[in-house]
Amino acid sequence: DDLSHELMGFLNQEVHELIGMGASYIQLDSLRYTSWMVEYRRQAMIDAGVDLEKELDQQIAWDNVCIEGARGTPGVVVGHHICRGNNRSAWSGEGGYDPVAEKLFNTMNVDRFLLEYDTERAGSFEPLRYMPKDKMVVLGLISSKLPQLEKKDDVLRRIEEASKYVAIENLA
Repeated sequence: DDLSHELMGFLNQEVHELIGMGASYIQLDSLRYTSWMVEYRRQAMIDAGVDLEKELDQQIAWDNVCIEGARGTPGVVVGHHICRGNNRSAWSGEGGYDPVAEKLFNTMNVDRFLLEYDTERAGSFEPLRYMPKDKMVVLGLISSKLPQLEKKDDVLRRIEEASKYVAIENLA
């Protein structure tokens, strides 16, 4: 815990130094939330005696410390990307955002979430029902994993589907 708090302090200091130098966009990227989305990882955490809700609360709190004071700074947008991994076309796992959506979307102190919906591994748009009305969602519909370009009509259909849960003006 001491090491984590020390590192969070360094990250928060870096965020504020970047803002001080004129950065208008700050983004956290995280693979850790996929542990709750991937069934075998979630089960491994349970088997290890981890309290999933308490651990999720702690992870969100740590990320919030890293960006504390950034959101609401005039001219600065704060984003959070839930990364599923794509190093050399390898990925961290598959599973929908359902296990983390309500808590993460409502307690992470960011302006926007950048979510990966480019393949089936992300599940449905239904977890977006928990997205607060004051946050933007970047849907991540275009894949960097496949050589084929997505069809315009397919992308538009997916945007329309997502708009059942998040207002169209809050989608990107």
